[in-house]
Amino acid sequence: MDKSHRHLFKHPNNHTDTGIKWIKDLIRRNPHITLCELWIKLKRNKGYKRHIVSLYRILRKLGFYNQVLISGTSKYIPKKYDTPKQLGKKWQIDVKYVPNECKISGQINMHQHLKYVNQTGMQFVHSSNFQIKLER
Repeated sequence: MDKSHRHLFKHPNNHTDTGIKWIKDLIRRNPHITLCELWIKLKRNKGYKRHIVSLYRILRKLGFYNQVLISGTSKYIPKKYDTPKQLGKKWQIDVKYVPNECKISGQINMHQHLKYVNQTGMQFVHSSNFQIKLER
C-alpha cells in the first residue's frame, strides 16, 4: 500500500510500543520462557489485558515463533498385549438392561450379564432366572 493511503496513526487495538517493549524485555531476560509463562508474567506484573492468542500473534510478527521446533517427543511404540497363560485370568463383563418387551409379565428390572473369557473365546450369558453357556 502506498504511503498516501496509509493511516498516519495506529489502530486503537494495536499493541502499544510499551507493551511490545515489555514482551521483548521478558524474552531477552528469559530466553526459554514458554508462551503461557510469558503471558502470566505480563498479566500479573505489567497489567497486560490482552488474550494469549493476541500475544502469540505479536510474537509471530516479531519473529520469535517463525519456525516451530518440536523436540523431546518420541514416536509411539505399541506395548505387547498381555495374553494370559492360564484360563480365567483375563475376562470382561458387559451388563445390559432387558427391555420390557422381552420380559415375562410380573418380572421387574432384569439385567443381562455377559462374561467373555479372552483365552478360550467362551461367552457366558447370565440373567436373574437362567444361565446359558455359549461357545463361539
